[in-house]
Amino acid sequence: MLRQPKSRGLFVLVHREGEGNDSLFRWGVYRRRIPFGVKLSEGGFGSYHAALTAGKKALAELLEQIQQEEGKECD
Repeated sequence: MLRQPKSRGLFVLVHREGEGNDSLFRWGVYRRRIPFGVKLSEGGFGSYHAALTAGKKALAELLEQIQQEEGKECD
């Protein structure tokens, strides 16, 4: 069974860049309560949904990498 990585208080926030019909969307990964220490974001998405999907994928990949690194430290 594949374990779901812990979120570690991290979440994806999507916001609009610019104004009007030409505005694009940007996602960013943030941490609750304690600053994350690393800026992880990307912009230029044509829709909120596209930015959210990309942000969630990036967060899942980050959490998987953290989990793998922690596994190496325990070996």
